Amino acid sequence: MGVFKCNAARCTADLGVGLADALMNALSDTGAFAVYERENVPQLVQNNFIGTGSDPAAGLSPVDVLVFGNINVYEPDSASGQGCFLGVCVGGKESTIGADLRVVDSKTGRVIATSRVEGKSSSNSAGISFNGVSLGGTKSSGVDKAVGVMLAQAVQALRSKIPANYYR
Repeated sequence: MGVFKCNAARCTADLGVGLADALMNALSDTGAFAVYERENVPQLVQNNFIGTGSDPAAGLSPVDVLVFGNINVYEPDSASGQGCFLGVCVGGKESTIGADLRVVDSKTGRVIATSRVEGKSSSNSAGISFNGVSLGGTKSSGVDKAVGVMLAQAVQALRSKIPANYYR
């Protein structure tokens, strides 16, 4: 898995790392992709899990493609349509995350597929407000659901766009 850059205003580097890891897990779970660990290779070499010798990386299987991403939309729990009347408040929140994906041939550097994926989630809430005290509402974040939707789209897009000759 390649790097996921954060280009959206509220995005952080941690979100990019987490999203890349989550996509790696989602691709591995399909059984259609051979996903290789790269981030922790020094630890694997140190603990003799892969060959050592003059070139520790020689024991690694070569990768055919790398997936890179740019997170270009990230709006966690944005308010949508909130209002109160006589102490009863209703409203909702919407979370959106979107990324542009690039699949790159690791031997040539050629971009062989691209895809734009997006996940949205919305939730409604209601509560009662009296003299500045509010009761009710939702406690869970819609960000997780939006990320799940986006990951499902990403897996589907990558399965359909990566040419068959890259599968083993």
